Amino acid sequence: MTMGEPAQRMLRVMSAAAVLCCAAAISDGEYYVLNEFSGKALDVKDSSKDSVADVVVTDLTNSKSQRWTFDKLSDGSYSIINVNSGLGLDVARGSDDDGGNIIQYKFSGAQNQKFKVEEKSDGSVVLYTKHANKPVQVYAWEMHSGASVHQYKYTEGGENQEWVLVSVNAPVAVVDPSSPIVAGTYFIGNKWNGGFMQPKDGSDDRAAPVQVGEGTFETYQQWTFTPVGSGFWKIENVNSGFGLDVTSAKKDDSVDIVQYPYLDLQHQEFSVTSAGDGYVYIFSRHANKALEVHEWSTSDGASVKQFTPTGAANQQWRLIDLPVTEPPVTMGPALDHTLSGNFFIGNKWSATYLDVKDASESNGGNVEVNEGTFEPSQEWTFTHIGDGYYKIINVNSGRGLDVSGVSNDNGANIQQYAYGGGSNQEWKVFDADHGYVTIQSRHSGKMIELYEWDLAARNVKQYEFTGGSNQLWMLIAAPDRNAPPKNNDHPAPTSVYQPAWPTAPPTPTSTGYSGKYFIGNKYSGTYLDIEGSSKEKLAVAKANIGNFGPSQQWEIMPFGNGMYIFVNVNSGYALDVEGATKDDGGKILQYDVHMKVNQQFAIEEAGMGYVTIHTGHANKAMELYQWNPNDNADVRQWTKTGASNQHWMLIPVPGA
Repeated sequence: MTMGEPAQRMLRVMSAAAVLCCAAAISDGEYYVLNEFSGKALDVKDSSKDSVADVVVTDLTNSKSQRWTFDKLSDGSYSIINVNSGLGLDVARGSDDDGGNIIQYKFSGAQNQKFKVEEKSDGSVVLYTKHANKPVQVYAWEMHSGASVHQYKYTEGGENQEWVLVSVNAPVAVVDPSSPIVAGTYFIGNKWNGGFMQPKDGSDDRAAPVQVGEGTFETYQQWTFTPVGSGFWKIENVNSGFGLDVTSAKKDDSVDIVQYPYLDLQHQEFSVTSAGDGYVYIFSRHANKALEVHEWSTSDGASVKQFTPTGAANQQWRLIDLPVTEPPVTMGPALDHTLSGNFFIGNKWSATYLDVKDASESNGGNVEVNEGTFEPSQEWTFTHIGDGYYKIINVNSGRGLDVSGVSNDNGANIQQYAYGGGSNQEWKVFDADHGYVTIQSRHSGKMIELYEWDLAARNVKQYEFTGGSNQLWMLIAAPDRNAPPKNNDHPAPTSVYQPAWPTAPPTPTSTGYSGKYFIGNKYSGTYLDIEGSSKEKLAVAKANIGNFGPSQQWEIMPFGNGMYIFVNVNSGYALDVEGATKDDGGKILQYDVHMKVNQQFAIEEAGMGYVTIHTGHANKAMELYQWNPNDNADVRQWTKTGASNQHWMLIPVPGA
């Protein structure tokens, strides 16, 4: 049995040390009780201390009302007492019926206050009411915070009846919906060593030891993460097909990590927990120990082993997404028109902007990428110097983009330097399609890129053309800093292709998103729109080149329970899934605002300033359909893939 997608999402940052292993007896003590289906925690409504208060599920916050004391009774059943109120879990009025409400009440030892705990093979449990022999469940498979909890007859495979017990005494991370780990394929880079996880020498042999090696980014350094339930993952090498495995299922420190065929065993399963700053810990399920570069080695080929968690840099890893699901990008022709003016230069893969480190004004100042501040150090003046080449001058320093040492090598550093007309300071801009460009050095013929996909290092270097999204850039026209204000009128900025208003990605507040937004697609650079800017009911949603008119503006209104309604500013109609279909490819259109589930959407952080937008009734992602980068492309719902055609940036409408 695999865990439901919401639970994969909500439990993926839970510490491996905190999960109750299925092989152990349930010990008396305090636990968080997390629902397998929704990932929400068993709680008392409004943290009430009142008798007969309803029991619900809410987002995990580690509050006292989410803590429950399990005490084994003489008959083998358990009392389950809320730590905040001191009251016991109870079936209201001792009902035997399906749908009997779960409340808290003063514990008296009555049969409707006793619970049998059945452990399942994946580490989850079913809590049966002793008097009725019915499982405690989240009612009607509801996913929202505040959903009711009832008893109901046992349903085979019913994940809303399954719970994960997390010891309060063990370290546990608060649920982090912006966690970087989702199912997919990654490079796994070590923070201390700088190398990437791989089988020794790229071997495809069974039981080959795992090490870290210098980044080659071949298939033997690619690892596919697949959820196996209860917040755990199998991690399989793309080249060999074998999964990470702790040798002989040992629980000791310094045990070798090898690759081996996945056999559904706990020493082949791992949890992934946020370590901060974009890094994660990877814990073995059976031993609750961290994968690390052993003995702090800095060598190419250093061993990867398991060890008691220390939190140190050699146990921290960055999961670097592969753009392997995207159609390949080919190098297009040089631009057929002349650029002129000031631009922000945004990197496609990282959603960061070309910048000079510490806003240096000196020769040799390092060029890197940073989150958008849109200060002068991120602003670059393009001046055509003939034959399709440009000098690119930093507005803050007045110095030009420059390949250090006039090097022709892959990996040569990009810096700023006083412009002297050298060929290492001259650049050609090529159309890469989908609204992006590549920038090529004249003297070497190599491209500017976010080097080795390493957002931690942030360094920008030259490298031969690969078509990777770390080499793709969007030129966003900078506003005239000297222009007088226009009474909050929003003049649409101009860019080479799809402009984006220059602003840092919005950070949701504790209450989520609210207000007017442009909604830009990561893959295409186009914006959510209505076909023909129509005000007619049933007009379909499209993705169009940014014109920033009213039909590309969306009022996002919190609906409650983490859901939102999207209303088009131009038409006043709501975004809607046609016919409430749950099928892949279901059309997105505009319709009268009725706020039923096919007009409710969840917004989840996808990292690097992007979000995914999920339909409430089908739990499917809104996507740029069939990867169409052109104007008037279809927007539809589809099973979640985590790919960039399902990633959107919510850009606040200026002055709204």
